[in-house]
Amino acid sequence: MDLIIFSLIMGFASFLQALTGFGIALIVVPISLLILDKTIVVVALVIVSIVLNGFLIKQIKISPDKQLLYPLIISSAFGIPLGIWILSVVPINIMKIIVSILSIIFSIIFYKTKIILPKTKILVIVIGWLSGILQTSIGMSGPPVVLLLSNFYKNKDDLRKNLVSFFFFMNIIALLFFLLSSTKIYKGILYGIYVLPMVLIGAYIGNKIVKHVPQNIFRLLTFALVGLTGLYTLFTALK
Repeated sequence: MDLIIFSLIMGFASFLQALTGFGIALIVVPISLLILDKTIVVVALVIVSIVLNGFLIKQIKISPDKQLLYPLIISSAFGIPLGIWILSVVPINIMKIIVSILSIIFSIIFYKTKIILPKTKILVIVIGWLSGILQTSIGMSGPPVVLLLSNFYKNKDDLRKNLVSFFFFMNIIALLFFLLSSTKIYKGILYGIYVLPMVLIGAYIGNKIVKHVPQNIFRLLTFALVGLTGLYTLFTALK
């Protein structure tokens, strides 16, 4: 039953990811930690992210900004091992609290606030490094990169293309590090493979309707869901 629920959560979150280029972890992680082991959730997300973002790279017919992506991807590789270590030492209840609080904060920031970040190479490297840590520790690498790239690209497809390209290559690196570590990841890999049909269905539908979705309505729905899932997870963790 847990696996079926996880598959449905992944399918819905992939639908949202296809619409924006991000968001899957903000939905999946808080809910999934209520029913699954933290390592299973994080590793399954790595598998899903590789396939999902690889699919979206093919669907979004524009070129990514390689000059920006290269330093982001390389710097993320230096954060990934630290994230794996954090995953191994942080208790599950503490992880639930951290994830839920971050989900609430990011949902408010993204919907209500326009944060202007300086377009410097140092900031790009720091954001990439931080995203690598977040991906392999709590499975939520998206928010820092979204905040950064939304300052660079105003066109929705440019933003989506560069986001999914970054997540695709970063998660390949993350998987390699997981395989080289002593972390028991094979159950997470199996869960990730199992949910792929629902992930691809959700992504296909989302990519088909993205041009027909009013952006303001979609933003309100997405960040309301993110905030509510964060609040619910926080409530259960503190009980």
